[in-house]
This record gives sequence, structure tokens and C-alpha cells, in this order.
Amino acid sequence: MDNLVKAFLMDLGTTMGEAVQEIAETMLFVEIEPGSIVTDASDLALDYCATIQFSDGIQGVFCLIALQRSALKLASALMGEERLEMDVEMDDAFKEVANMVAGGLVTRVEGRHGSVNMTPPLLMRDGSHPGGSDEQEWLRVHHKFALDGVPFCAELALLRSFVMQKVQA
Repeated sequence: MDNLVKAFLMDLGTTMGEAVQEIAETMLFVEIEPGSIVTDASDLALDYCATIQFSDGIQGVFCLIALQRSALKLASALMGEERLEMDVEMDDAFKEVANMVAGGLVTRVEGRHGSVNMTPPLLMRDGSHPGGSDEQEWLRVHHKFALDGVPFCAELALLRSFVMQKVQA
């Protein structure tokens, strides 16, 4: 991978991590442990994945990816009460956590990349990878985290053409 492309992705991965940390501390009132930033697709099982499409200033897909246990912990933190299983209300809470993180990311990058449009979050549980599977079209960066030792991650799948346009500008 070209050094400029990797630096661009790592910068977005760091910024995404800042947004996750901020939401965890100010909205969920939980401590999370940051992990590595990797310029590749997440290897975490896709038990729960809330996706938000970005357009204009960023062209790609934001994903909050979690094991069932970490999805439950994140949704419970937002709800303000510990729940033992996911249900429709908890699914909505997990999607809202993703929406808040995506909003934090957008707030941080709009000055550098211009206005970003976001779709409402969608929940996926089928294990397919968001952003499409054609690796020729997509570049990915993910930032790993843990909540009470249970892993989750935030990922950006960006159109390769968008990234190439940004690094060549």
C-alpha cells in the first residue's frame, strides 16, 4: 500500500478512535480500552454491525462492529441499564451508538474534507462485510477497542477512487 494512502487511512482511523472515545466517555459513561488501528478489514466476527453510508466529503461506509456480548454492553450503556439479551429496543440502541460515533467522526473531518452526508444506521447480522466485497474498489481502516475485555471495533470502508483523489490533491 502506498505510504500516502496508508497515512490518509491511519489519520482517519485515529480520528475515528477519538470519536469512539468521546462517545464512550460523555454519552455512555463507560471506559473503553483502545487497541490497534489497522489498514484492512476487521477480523472481528460480524455478530452485530451498524452501518452508516457517507457521501460528499467522505465517500464510504462507517461500521460499528461488535460481538453479541459487546453489542449488548454498548446498547446497555446507552439505555442506562444492563440487559441480558438483545431485542428490538437494544438493536435500536446499538444503532444509535453507531450514529453518535459517526456524527463525532463527521464533526472532526468536515473542516478537512467538506460537508458529509450520513444515512440513518442500518443493522446487519448476517456476517457479510459492509461496503461491498470487491477489494479492488474499497480501502478499509479499523480501530479496535474493548469494553470490559470484550472486543468491538469501528471501521471505515472508503471508495478507492475517493482515497486516491484525496491523496493526489
